[in-house]
This record gives sequence, C-alpha cells and structure tokens, in this order.
Amino acid sequence: MNTLDRIIAYFSPKWAYERVSWREGMRSHGSYKGARRGNNNESWWPVNGKAEQVNTPERSTLRARARDLERNSDVLSSILLAFEHNVVGSGFKLHMRTDDDALNEEIEKLFREWSKPRNCDITERQSFDEICMMAVRRLRVDGGILFVKCWQADGKFPFSLQAREVDDLDESLVRLDGKSRIINGVEVDQNLKPLAYHLTVQDPEGWQMPITERLEAKRVIALWDVTRPSQVREISPQASVLERVNDIEDYIDTVGMKEKILASVTA
Repeated sequence: MNTLDRIIAYFSPKWAYERVSWREGMRSHGSYKGARRGNNNESWWPVNGKAEQVNTPERSTLRARARDLERNSDVLSSILLAFEHNVVGSGFKLHMRTDDDALNEEIEKLFREWSKPRNCDITERQSFDEICMMAVRRLRVDGGILFVKCWQADGKFPFSLQAREVDDLDESLVRLDGKSRIINGVEVDQNLKPLAYHLTVQDPEGWQMPITERLEAKRVIALWDVTRPSQVREISPQASVLERVNDIEDYIDTVGMKEKILASVTA
C-alpha cells in the first residue's frame, strides 16, 4: 500500500482496499520478476526482433551521437584515449620464432619497413601503428571500420591497406534471390556469410557519387563485434551510455555556469 492508499484508507478503508485489490489483480505475477508489470516499469516496453531489425533504424543516429560526443565530450575522449593507450600503446612489434634466425631477422626487418606510412597505407599518411590506433577508436565510436586490401605493381611492397568508414556501405541496395541477399550494404548468403561489400564511390571532397563498387569479401577486412547470431552490420558500443554521458556533460556545464554567475554576483 502506497502513501496515497494510506491517506484514502484513513477516510474510506473500503475504497482503499478496492484500489489495492484491483491494482494487484491487474499486475502480472509470472515466474520472472523482470517480466512483471507494475508502477516501476509500466513504460518499459522494449522492441524485440532480429539484430538487423532492431539495429537498422537506430544505427545511423547512434553513430552520429557517438561522434558528436567524441568531438565535444571530455568524458568520452578520456575513455577513448585509455583504450588507445592500453590496446595499441607504443605500437606492435613482430617477433618471429622459426628455427632460422636469419630468416626471422629478415622478416622482422621487412615488417618494420612495411609499417611505415609510404608502404602500408595507400594514402601514405599513416603508419601501421597509427592505423591500429584509428581502428580502436572507430570500433569504440562507430562500432566498426573497413579495410580494403590493395595491390599495386609499383613500389617495394605491393600490398597496402585502404581504410573505409562504415558509412561508405550502400544501405540503399536491396536484393533478395535464392542464393544471396544484400543487407545494409553487405551481401550475404543464406547462412549470413559475407560474400561481398557494396561501397559507395566518392569524389576527393567526400561527396557521394551515384556509383556503387562491389568488393568481394576476401578483399575486405570488416572489423566489428558480432554479439548476436543474426547480426550482419556493426552497432556503436556507446549505445548504452550515450544518454548518460550527455547528461553528465549537461550537468558539468550547468554547474560551471552556476559558479560563473555566483562569481559575477559576488564581484
């Protein structure tokens, strides 16, 4: 019996008893407390469905909000920096352990050389360690990142990587036949095994062209966490904390403004 029922019971015990009885009768008394319906969870009606059915409508919004906090929230920035420093740190070093010491030294030397920006990155802007650092950040913010394996005839190392954002996946394509289907830019078979990735073509300024490039799955490294069997695309891992982090930022800004006003009044 809540406070209101006690007040009513003081004047009309019969009315209060009827209120409590009717309310208890309307509540669910199932085997699981988490499924019960009461005053504390009357508005808790989550959407249920397959991973892509649930994630697709919210994926872009979650990614945009996570990126906004990445740019403007010192709370989230400190978390991302901690991931970068603890996962990548000062970088990765290849340590070969074959029986041939000369071969081990030669492979390690070649890897150090390939890790330089002019060799591992098709844009020649980032070293391998910097690419890994960016991958960790994009995994925590966007939910994933794509790397296209590139081969060039010229140069000492013919193999390099091209980083692509998950935004480049063409979500407008729809195809469903007996062998494969395209789900949010990812072509999969009946077992949800990726067959190809359909990426939009953009000009140097970033404007999307009305062209889609199909890349076979063996050419693409798709980095994202799969947490459900029916999941095909990424989802930002910040989804569960975005509102809380935004509230913290608002609270900090409000407290800061209050102190400024108090300081001005005092002055």
